[in-house]
Amino acid sequence: MNARYTLPRTERLKSRKTIAALFASAQGISVDQVRALHLIEPNAEGGVQVGFSAPARQFRQAVDRNRVKRLLREAWRLQQLPLREYFEGRTERLVVFMIYRGKQLPDQGAVMQQVAGVIQKLQQRYVRSSV
Repeated sequence: MNARYTLPRTERLKSRKTIAALFASAQGISVDQVRALHLIEPNAEGGVQVGFSAPARQFRQAVDRNRVKRLLREAWRLQQLPLREYFEGRTERLVVFMIYRGKQLPDQGAVMQQVAGVIQKLQQRYVRSSV
């Protein structure tokens, strides 16, 4: 099987209504300095949608915030394949919003490990519980 390591436009979380519902649900997973809010949207086209954030309070320069979000996106893009494969073709959608809570600019290795931990916890919660 040919693995698709992409993050297409349809998988990016942009809906303000969905983001508001996500923050209202307050189901979260924390792995070191990454916090991931998540929910399942029933009766939606299957798949995974994801958004990323870095607080302006911690990273005053937009360059730094963009760097953190770029690292989070890249780590997600390379490791999200099991979640994507599980939710494709289903009648429910997984929505995830990742927030980096650290105070220092992270390196790519640390972000990769933290995002891998988040994905592993999401798999334990959704994929393995229904199989």
